Amino acid sequence: MDVTTIATKHVKRIHINQHNIRHNAKCDPADRLPCVTVKTNGKNYRCREAIVDGQTRVVYQPDKPLSCGAKVWIETHDPVKLIDCVNVTMAVGCEGAEQWTE
Repeated sequence: MDVTTIATKHVKRIHINQHNIRHNAKCDPADRLPCVTVKTNGKNYRCREAIVDGQTRVVYQPDKPLSCGAKVWIETHDPVKLIDCVNVTMAVGCEGAEQWTE
């Protein structure tokens, strides 16, 4: 089990990639894609599991989804442990959501 920790204080948004879930339902187990996406500071982390060490907020905004289409996501400023992170890419979507401030 590979563990990567994102400890930056930037907001981290965690959501589930429905396209990968649909893909995984039709493919061989060896070809399954990660379904958990963690977005922060212009990067996308894709993994099998995310563990938040701290406070979280669950957001549902059906009338104002993230630019990637997500209508439900989890936000946190606390560290997130990524289990079996397979790749990191620059974010293409999911920008412009209202910032969570305490």
